Amino acid sequence: MRILFVCHGNTCRSPTAAAVTTHLLAHAGLAGIEVASAGLAPRADGDPPNELAVAVGEQRGYSIDSAAQLLTPDELAQADLVIAMDHENAAGLEALAGGPQPQHRLFLDFDPASEPGTPIPDPWGHGPEAYATMFDAVERAATALVEHLASLDRN
Repeated sequence: MRILFVCHGNTCRSPTAAAVTTHLLAHAGLAGIEVASAGLAPRADGDPPNELAVAVGEQRGYSIDSAAQLLTPDELAQADLVIAMDHENAAGLEALAGGPQPQHRLFLDFDPASEPGTPIPDPWGHGPEAYATMFDAVERAATALVEHLASLDRN
């Protein structure tokens, strides 16, 4: 299985989601799941991850070190599950895919404590508190996603 996380620039939210999910998958002992991230904004292609995302991630035990990557149609087609961080990202995915796809989801829709359609807050341009809030949401969603994948693995 290949999971692809998508946000606007692929410098904060989607690489954070990939790092947290990869960490939780390893701790859950779930193998055979590839995790990647990409962005919809061509201006960010090749950029390093946001410094505050990296710093807050390190404080929480995660390593975020991937360069931003522009989402391509081929990468989108290779993913079994594509997870957008917000509605704007979901709309960009639909445009790239030629319409809604059943494997496209919003990340916080996995979290039963969140209202359906709730976006992962975008910390871009804000301080460390915004990144901590983003990490809180990502950790909730990633925990629920990994629990969902573990339940599929048991079946």
